Amino acid sequence: MLNDDVRGSLCGLKAAAGSKQRWQNWITSQTLDRQIKWVRLLVATRDGLNWVVGWIDNGVVPLIVLRDAQIVNTASATADSKTQARLDGWLSALPDVDAAAEARLQKWISLASGAVDTKSASDSIARGQKVWKQHCAVCHRIGETGERIGPNLDGLGTRGVACIAEDIVFPSRRVDEAFRSTVLVTDEGRVLTGWVREGDAGTIKITDSRGETKTLDPESIERRKRLRTSPMPSGLDETIGAGGMADLLRYLGGLRQ
Repeated sequence: MLNDDVRGSLCGLKAAAGSKQRWQNWITSQTLDRQIKWVRLLVATRDGLNWVVGWIDNGVVPLIVLRDAQIVNTASATADSKTQARLDGWLSALPDVDAAAEARLQKWISLASGAVDTKSASDSIARGQKVWKQHCAVCHRIGETGERIGPNLDGLGTRGVACIAEDIVFPSRRVDEAFRSTVLVTDEGRVLTGWVREGDAGTIKITDSRGETKTLDPESIERRKRLRTSPMPSGLDETIGAGGMADLLRYLGGLRQ
């Protein structure tokens, strides 16, 4: 239950950089359910809505909050035409509801956000690092460990457990333009899908969802199509399992620098 002082501060939000940063730091530490409750209030003001749009755009708040009808309706009543266009674009891009995956997402968030004693938390984080090395380091890098195929994960914990869990369960829900999949068709008829980047000596490299990389001569590519999906495989959370996901999320959630 929010008191009048909190409600008053929300209604009088000012877009001061310091205040916005404090809000962002706080909201990334909240569970998805609590994020939804606060976003419902924030989108009732123009400044608050602009903050939320920026947070969704940068992955601070997961796109899944737009499945909440109250948030969408309040935001639409507050938004100007430009902001409404952004919201409409996101809403039209939301995939069909995968009830089983949505249930797993909520389960992982709940497990990773549950209170544990210091010793248990430390043990869980250590196990989570091992899970990351086994399943994630083939494409992602933390510090000096892992590959530079996908996004670097240093400081990932500032985004919050809910956002991190969503990215794992739904890797293609929001994909940075730089890391979208591309389909290549070669002059030999091979069809390759993955993350494309420039290689050495004018070559092109493409890395698939298994982390396997092939090097191609650009002259051998007959067709190229950019997709809206991520090379990261779906179902990875099921492969890792409940205990592993809770440990992994605690580890990744603790990466603050």
